[in-house]
Amino acid sequence: MKTLLGTLLLLAAVVLAAWAVLFRGGPAAPAGPPPPGPRPVPVTLVPVEQGRVAETLELVGDVVSARRSPVAFRRAGQIAEVAVELGDRVEAGRLLARLEDSVLAEQEAAAAAALAAAEADA
Repeated sequence: MKTLLGTLLLLAAVVLAAWAVLFRGGPAAPAGPPPPGPRPVPVTLVPVEQGRVAETLELVGDVVSARRSPVAFRRAGQIAEVAVELGDRVEAGRLLARLEDSVLAEQEAAAAAALAAAEADA
């Protein structure tokens, strides 16, 4: 008698569980066209991992200096040498360009000769 009662209780539990699984969602929705709106976007799921983020950007544009400094020579002349390239970072006092100094060298030599002659006459 006990085994029959146990079997009936087990059978009732299985039937109730099956009924709950089959009918828990209520009546099925009628088949038809999907509702209007944006279409679902397929996605790929991946597990979360900890690591460094390496982001690379490729951009198009002009790079300009935040500051500009005017540059001038103390005297007029032709540039003989440019000591820096466009975009170089420069420190205060660095040589940027050199003027042609052959005329000044001739004038210095003439002045030295005149000084020597004046000293010799004195």
